[in-house]
Amino acid sequence: MIDWTNLGTTREELLAIHAIAGRAVKEKITGRDFLSIAMDIELAHTDHPLELSALLEAPDNDFWHDIMGIIRNLNRNTGKIENCFCPRYALKINKTKEQEDIIRAMNKKMDEVHDAKKCGLPYLKHEIELQELEARLVELGGKRFAEPR
Repeated sequence: MIDWTNLGTTREELLAIHAIAGRAVKEKITGRDFLSIAMDIELAHTDHPLELSALLEAPDNDFWHDIMGIIRNLNRNTGKIENCFCPRYALKINKTKEQEDIIRAMNKKMDEVHDAKKCGLPYLKHEIELQELEARLVELGGKRFAEPR
């Protein structure tokens, strides 16, 4: 269960999160209300810190990738992002070029899995490839996201 009293989000972070949720509601892509979106973003930010000011100003494609990815992949019971989703505006940590390439490939595979599921197409091959990429990333000593705060 999530302890909402101890997330450690600062006032400045909350203001940025509310601005991001406001943009998402204003542009009407999620069909969700402001509070739900803000709570999801706060949990995602707590689990894997986001570059909030950059996300707020992000181009539409990147903004929607991160917002919809958070909504689709956030476990609201644990507060953790699942399914190997990596927001484009996650805080950067020092990674090698090979690690960055693997993360990019993983994001592409996640999109392919989502698209295949949406269209009713087979997606097991994509999921297996995704698991192989993640195993390779771990072999290189990489982590999927920045360390939680």
